[in-house]
Amino acid sequence: MNKPDVRIARVDSRPLTTKSAYSTAFEHLQDVPFATPTWKNYSTNRCRMFLWLADRGRLFTNQRRFRKGLASSDSCPFCPSAETTEHLFLHCPSVSSFWMAVPAIQGDIEDCTKLRDLWGGAPVGKVRSTIIICALWNLWKRRNTKVFRNIDEPMQLVFRRCAEDLLLWNHRCQKQPHKELIHDWAVMFAHLGSH
Repeated sequence: MNKPDVRIARVDSRPLTTKSAYSTAFEHLQDVPFATPTWKNYSTNRCRMFLWLADRGRLFTNQRRFRKGLASSDSCPFCPSAETTEHLFLHCPSVSSFWMAVPAIQGDIEDCTKLRDLWGGAPVGKVRSTIIICALWNLWKRRNTKVFRNIDEPMQLVFRRCAEDLLLWNHRCQKQPHKELIHDWAVMFAHLGSH
């Protein structure tokens, strides 16, 4: 007489499943409050990972590169200040024209002390997170072009890249109202890029 192989979880005397094992293994960890804006959006995984690194101060800004001996200075490629993540994306004079052109993302950028402040305190939907990630991602690409190729790209090019990314990411969205919002943002960025 064969008995079925049933494994019982020690915690709740129920059959052992992958879900119960995972829950038991990680139940002691706290929820990460910024996880939803980081991972629940319509951007690509590469951009989500970029945001995760940026939020933790793990991007290779010149300050971080300098500490690791990979750069000769910690200064920003656009101004004499130290290039931290917050400086590069929020406070560098070179990005002020970007934030002034799109105040709907963040009304007063001066109130932001860290990247998370761009999302505000209230729960944020997938579309808003997608737009913010797109903006940060393309500002990062502009910075890398300056650092590694010594080309100072105009902000209009950043706007055009944002529009192109949003049009591509729009295909990742299933909800029609979200698709329309993302498309509207892409049109707005394209308009800003044409001036």
